[in-house]
Amino acid sequence: MGIDLPEPAASLAQAWNFHPLEELEHGWCSKVYADKVRVLKCPWRGEELTSGYRAAIEMSGWYGPAILQSHEPTGTILMERVIPGTQLSDMRTSEAHDRELAARLIEEQNARMKPDGYPTLRDYYRIQHPLLDQLLATSPEPAFLHGDLHHFNILWSDSKSNWVVIDPKGLQGDPCHEAIAFMRNLVPKDDTLAVLIRSRLDFFHQRLGFDQWRMAAWGYVDQVDSGEDINQDLADVYAALL
Repeated sequence: MGIDLPEPAASLAQAWNFHPLEELEHGWCSKVYADKVRVLKCPWRGEELTSGYRAAIEMSGWYGPAILQSHEPTGTILMERVIPGTQLSDMRTSEAHDRELAARLIEEQNARMKPDGYPTLRDYYRIQHPLLDQLLATSPEPAFLHGDLHHFNILWSDSKSNWVVIDPKGLQGDPCHEAIAFMRNLVPKDDTLAVLIRSRLDFFHQRLGFDQWRMAAWGYVDQVDSGEDINQDLADVYAALL
């Protein structure tokens, strides 16, 4: 039995001969539908409507899922389905494995993606904060930023025998910022949180040369900007490092 889609997704699906069989679990910004081999992503707010749409197309096939059809006015994309599409968070791999994978993916995107034309971190953050001003004023040469590179946006593809990255925000700015999404995910809720964060900071510093203070500062800004979704324990750990 098919699924009724809202407009304009319904018209685009008809034009692209796409007949969804299920609605996948989706994030804050998009509804996602799938048949057996394709996925229709229909963003309704945020960067996925604009810069994320552009980034997904630029990453098509070599870093992200292959884009089969796209509609720029709505940010809608029809792409290949990553099969089985198991999230890194569910693979029961080690912390060491996950860190190294994230570092390799950052290196891979930096080698191919240019920052030109993508929104800046000043465009992205909603808050006004002295620490944000300091980070922006002292930022090194900007890099392309996926902006949300974490365990739930890294999927395993059997056909590629490799990992595939989804849901880029498409930003540009301080390279140190790219570690922040990984840093805030799969963290404990006990006293080992500070130990893990310090260990991750040290890893990305040693592996990619990211400045530890800048990563901690971006992590703090990221939490402050999260509003009601703030992880206060994580914000406190970052604050203690600044």
